[in-house]
Amino acid sequence: MSFAYNVRVIKALVRQEIIIRHKGTIAGSAWNWMMPLCLLAVYAFVFGKILKVKWPGFASSSTLDFTIALFTGLIVMNLFSDVVSRSSTLIASNANLIKKISFPIHLLPAGLVGAALNTCVISMVFLVGLLLYSGVQPTFAWLFVPIILLGVLLQAIGAAWVVSACSAFLKDLALIIQPVLTALLFLTPVFYPLASLPKEWHWLVLVNPLTQPIEMLRSILIQGAAPSVEQLAWSVVTSTFIALFGFFVFNRLKEGFADVI
Repeated sequence: MSFAYNVRVIKALVRQEIIIRHKGTIAGSAWNWMMPLCLLAVYAFVFGKILKVKWPGFASSSTLDFTIALFTGLIVMNLFSDVVSRSSTLIASNANLIKKISFPIHLLPAGLVGAALNTCVISMVFLVGLLLYSGVQPTFAWLFVPIILLGVLLQAIGAAWVVSACSAFLKDLALIIQPVLTALLFLTPVFYPLASLPKEWHWLVLVNPLTQPIEMLRSILIQGAAPSVEQLAWSVVTSTFIALFGFFVFNRLKEGFADVI
């Protein structure tokens, strides 16, 4: 199938996913703007005001500083978990497309990725606004942000291919995936800086492929420090491997989808 056809399919899948998410709601697509703000307000209030958690690396230790560091990590984590959590029912909910011989079913996760990316971009707009309001000045290092997010997208689609393919045969996976993602949230330096952990536990967080993108994104946006060549290379290699592995698993299992839906 031609590249142009695949592009049209991806656009249609993304459009359909966004419409389905907000179908029947009063606020409609406004939830794309409201949800990040609601989550940000809740986390900032609990951790910044009630628990009074401080974040190192800022000139001051205000709630706004903590909110910026927290929101940066949440953007990466939400981008990944939004795609993966919805992928567990992807095959079953698209049974009509699976049974079409000519349809490129490997593109199905693209709709999830596109919708999640839409929310991510909106969240980034809020984050940049917070950074500018707090006095952080844009630097050349900010140009690396799209590269970091692209790596997260590759990880997300790779994981989505694996989860969606395996969920077609293991229905229990749809029930397990949310607790797993919750555990991953706390094993990722979202609510805390990596430096705050005891050194003997660093390996547990560093083995998580989402740790590096979050740490790099914070360093880029907050400190204005460009990532090193080694960091970028490791991120690219890891993300590409996860995407290729996911694609391999999906292709090996896709022939049996029609028999189990």
